[in-house]
Amino acid sequence: MELEKELERIVERGKWDGGIKFLTEIGAEGRKAIAKKAKALAKDYNRYDNNLYDGYKGSVYQRRLLSGIVFTCLTERDFSKFSTVFLKQEEIGELLAITPTNWFSDYLNRFAEREEGYVPLGIKYDWLLEMSRKGWLSPSKMLWARCLDRWSPIYRDNEFFMRQSVEMLTKYDETLAEHIWYFFDTPSEFYYAVVDWTPGKANESVWLTVFKELVNLGLVDRVRLMRECLKGTIQGFNKPQTGWYMHCFEAMNPTEKDVLELSGEMMSALSSPQSKVPNTILKFFKKHCSVSGFDHEAFLDYASMLLNHETKSVVNSALMILDKQLKLHVDGFDRIALTVAEALSHTDASVQVRASKILKKCAGKTDDIPSVIAPYSESLVYEAKELLSDYLEENEPENVEVWDETEPVESPIRKESILESPKDIEALTFLLTQVFEHNDDSHFDLALDGVVRLDQDWADSDVSVLGPVLQKAYKVASTPWEQKIGHTNYLFALFFLEYSDRLIDRFPEGAKGLLKIRDKFYKEKQRWKSEKTLESGAYRFRTWQTDGKLSYSSVYFLFKQRLVEALELIDVKLNLPLLSTPTNDPHWVDPRALAGKLKLWQIAEAKPKHWDAQLAMSRVVLEGAESILPYIEEGLTGEWRDLLLFLFDKEALPKGEINNEAHWWTAGVTKAPETEFKAFENFKMANSDRKLYSGDYDWRMKDDFVKEWGWDAKLKKYRELEIPKTSLEIDIPEHRVRLDQSLLAKKMPEISVYPLLYVNNRWHNGLPKDISRILGLAPYRSELVAGTLLAQYSRFPEPEGEDDKRIMQRLVDFYNDHPCEMGEMGHLCVAAGLVNSDKTTRALASEVWIRQTQRGLCDSESLGKMLGTMYSRNFAPMKRLTDTLTQQLLHMSPWLDLRLQTVLENALAKLPNDPVRGLKKLLEQYQELLRKNKSSVPETLNGKLDAWAETKSLAKTVKSLMAMA
Repeated sequence: MELEKELERIVERGKWDGGIKFLTEIGAEGRKAIAKKAKALAKDYNRYDNNLYDGYKGSVYQRRLLSGIVFTCLTERDFSKFSTVFLKQEEIGELLAITPTNWFSDYLNRFAEREEGYVPLGIKYDWLLEMSRKGWLSPSKMLWARCLDRWSPIYRDNEFFMRQSVEMLTKYDETLAEHIWYFFDTPSEFYYAVVDWTPGKANESVWLTVFKELVNLGLVDRVRLMRECLKGTIQGFNKPQTGWYMHCFEAMNPTEKDVLELSGEMMSALSSPQSKVPNTILKFFKKHCSVSGFDHEAFLDYASMLLNHETKSVVNSALMILDKQLKLHVDGFDRIALTVAEALSHTDASVQVRASKILKKCAGKTDDIPSVIAPYSESLVYEAKELLSDYLEENEPENVEVWDETEPVESPIRKESILESPKDIEALTFLLTQVFEHNDDSHFDLALDGVVRLDQDWADSDVSVLGPVLQKAYKVASTPWEQKIGHTNYLFALFFLEYSDRLIDRFPEGAKGLLKIRDKFYKEKQRWKSEKTLESGAYRFRTWQTDGKLSYSSVYFLFKQRLVEALELIDVKLNLPLLSTPTNDPHWVDPRALAGKLKLWQIAEAKPKHWDAQLAMSRVVLEGAESILPYIEEGLTGEWRDLLLFLFDKEALPKGEINNEAHWWTAGVTKAPETEFKAFENFKMANSDRKLYSGDYDWRMKDDFVKEWGWDAKLKKYRELEIPKTSLEIDIPEHRVRLDQSLLAKKMPEISVYPLLYVNNRWHNGLPKDISRILGLAPYRSELVAGTLLAQYSRFPEPEGEDDKRIMQRLVDFYNDHPCEMGEMGHLCVAAGLVNSDKTTRALASEVWIRQTQRGLCDSESLGKMLGTMYSRNFAPMKRLTDTLTQQLLHMSPWLDLRLQTVLENALAKLPNDPVRGLKKLLEQYQELLRKNKSSVPETLNGKLDAWAETKSLAKTVKSLMAMA
């Protein structure tokens, strides 16, 4: 009892020194005796109450002292629960001197193992080393690495940086002998934490600079450093850390002797999932593979993996080395040829051509070339076939089924799809209310066109009818997150607020009601005034987000600029129809209507607006546009006459005077994105990546992981786990365009709309509302937007939330209403939709495949290969596909069954020899199709069937299929 009373008095005073003295004097038995009381006091003093100072009953000093008492008297669990104030490392040292606890090492080590790499209690490396030397702590490798990484002198960026770093790292023998090497054994963030901006070392990792200096001083063995870098690349660390290892390896400038000495480790590192690793290693192999002592046989063991790598440069480098091996070997050509032939499965033409040239060199030294290349003959590009024509078996030409023209592609320009712009103030007022409700995507364009054309029709007695519209606009502008609307609606609200200010100024009597509404909202939302008001009183519309985070989604800039252009027309009282206003549902522009509108602009001697004109060309229907060429020749003059003649005539080349590069470039991309017109070769846009205009992005499957809450069997508790998972990766070229107003004035004639069709708006919950409007800006080039959306919302087939579901649903459904030829991204959209976990998305994707196949716009073979590639990497459960086949696609019609057979054959050909889960059901469905279509199994599947036949559960089904070959 005396000890407990003394404990209460010491905690009440809150003096740390007094507490340490007390804990030391009472000894182990005394600390055991006060344990129960210490726990009760810790619970009481750490009681949280909003009415108490600092939220706790105890002061900071009292709670710190109690943390120390709990540390020495109770368990790790109690310490974690009642330690509400961090202890300093010096204080922990005093506590460990009293009683070296067994659990504190594990406590610290677990902190270090967290993903964020948190090192608690301000612990520094030198203190940790001191505690370790005394035997009080047993730090893990990760804790050593993290503490060493955070050792403060390493982060000083001044002229004494290097000297200080070396001095600190050589202060203790254990640092360079052991602890510094833990950087290569554990995941850490040492690679990017600090960047050295000293001259000549810009953007170089500080630790890389340190290692180079240590090597130069002879304090770190150079060869060991390179070996540790190579070992680190295959330990599954993240991309930046693995990349740092390769930067460090290259910085050591490996010599021929180093490459031979480290060849074993370098060969092993070729299997690293990060492409930088094989790329870097192959660079040194290419340089030194011709020297005596290079292990060619070992390289051949890894060559097959390299030739099937997803990175083109890795494949090309491997082929270059194999080509050199041909010159060095007098035997072994059969194995080289068999290995090189695997590159023929690569879809890139240049890779196939390179491989074909190597195989042709092998032909004179081995007789196996025909059998080696036979499995790849169907996938060879033309040039590769020409190179290998002497060794390919001549096949009988297949009977190609003619497209069923009883279901022709329906033109978007038809009577029932015509859209009507408002013809009077009453119709415009009604339409303006509909814009904010987002009942139809076309309302945005039709209302904007009506505002411009009918601006001079307003009278003093009319403007009051806009009161409800203005109220809705202010509500949308002030609380967009509550309205669950898209940014296009929000922008239109800002536009209308600025337009209403003009009406208030024009009609001071009739607009008194509008003025009251404006004053009321500004009084209620005064907090917005300093942020988003102009002198006119409207929200800051013209500078909306052009420099903010939404400028990354440059597509919204196009919507904003169209609204700005409308205001400019209103200000000069030019009430002409906007060129880009759709004439046919949902987003199409009739070529005859466009020519007619341009004639009105030329009669008025007015120059069409920059963005409006481009969007008109990106939306105009080209099919059948040749019929109006005579009207254009007679009705239009000047540059616009020449531009439309070029756009609407399939065979026409650009001619005439070119004053606006962007307009001509947009016309060329709309017409033929892959064609490089000679007249455009001096355009600045001609030097940019063509994928910015075609949307033909590269894609691949990648080993990845997701974080899920689950049971850790090793630790025997629930925690956040990293679950390996394959992701869909799409390579989107750089889209950033400077959008500030000062630049636009100078550069506008050089900026096309197509590079701006980019969406990177990951966290906006209104994006689903905008999808169709965004895609409708350029229906022929919807691949540009589809690619950016798929890259963000289809990385994994399980949507993260309801918004993600709606985005994928609307993206997939877009292709139902737009009879345009589908490119790589369009097919990928359907493939990703078919494997999506959302049943509605799968149903929509099935409908798209049926309709687009009937239109002759979907390539079933490409779709099948995409699905096979996805399932070969376990991208999604096979059951999703087989269920969709059963419920949505099988036996829709004999003609569709033949196309579906093509899909499945190409999907099956891509699957691995090791059966994926759910394959049996897919094979059974394929067999059913073969029987119904009276078809046989293609030879391309024989190898797969042979491999799958070895699996007991598949043997019966596979043998039945093989009998149909």
